[in-house]
Amino acid sequence: MSQHKYRMSYTKRDIKSLIYGLVMTISIYSIMTIIAIIGYSMSDVGNPVQISLRFIYLTMMVCTLILLKRIYYFSMFPWALMMIYIMTNFINSLALYTLEETFIYIIVLEIMYTNVVINHISGLMFGFILTASVANITNWICSALKNTDSLSLRLEATFFLIFYMSINAAASYVRE
Repeated sequence: MSQHKYRMSYTKRDIKSLIYGLVMTISIYSIMTIIAIIGYSMSDVGNPVQISLRFIYLTMMVCTLILLKRIYYFSMFPWALMMIYIMTNFINSLALYTLEETFIYIIVLEIMYTNVVINHISGLMFGFILTASVANITNWICSALKNTDSLSLRLEATFFLIFYMSINAAASYVRE
């Protein structure tokens, strides 16, 4: 069975899970965006560009949810969905430049959640999952190593993310 046919049958079979996953993701990222807005307005934690980018990818996720039943069969759908998730983690990694070290694990948890969504809810095939995971961990490593304050904490978080993403990738590979 070709990859496109397999993805189509998987998506048709699990369309409700995909919809629930997108709704949950949109809800969680909306809450995180509200928290970012409150943090920025009360104490200048974060920056307005990062908040604006969060609104952009939230809008993209909402559009994907609204149009899902009409666009999931297009061959470019997996690429677009993968790019949304890569952009999500890129924006999360930008927070490393503006947040204090005590908040690093909030960013790590957001990236881990996005990785779970990519692996188990998005309906993406393993090749897309692997591409997104490599892009996300590369972005994290570049962002984490750019600032050498508390390097041991960042290395610990990097190791944890690589280990976690490897487990999820292995689960996706076995599933496929």
